[in-house]
Amino acid sequence: MNDVLSALRAELDDVVYGPGDDEYADATSPDNSSYPQRPFGVVRPHSAEQAAQTVKCAWRFGFTVAVQATGHGAASEIGDDQLVLDTSALTGVTVAITTPSLTITAPTGTSPSAHALCA
Repeated sequence: MNDVLSALRAELDDVVYGPGDDEYADATSPDNSSYPQRPFGVVRPHSAEQAAQTVKCAWRFGFTVAVQATGHGAASEIGDDQLVLDTSALTGVTVAITTPSLTITAPTGTSPSAHALCA
């Protein structure tokens, strides 16, 4: 996996970490994890573009990505054939609507205020 880590570093220089880096140790030692975490690398993107580039690299090289941001950790073991995408440096979410319409249905018998909350 060193070649994959090198390729990631070439594309995302300042946000890729491997075993031995302090950031790697921090990202793979969550406060609350019942499972060991030994990924071959960690990417801590600072932008949506860097996160997207990480996922593209994962697809191109055929490895899986485990996403986590806080001390709750992954819900299963993270092995040395996986990459951790640490989203803790991201500070917001933007949702882009790509379809021209949206339909929301409220359950029968709900009050008008429930309809307003769903609209």
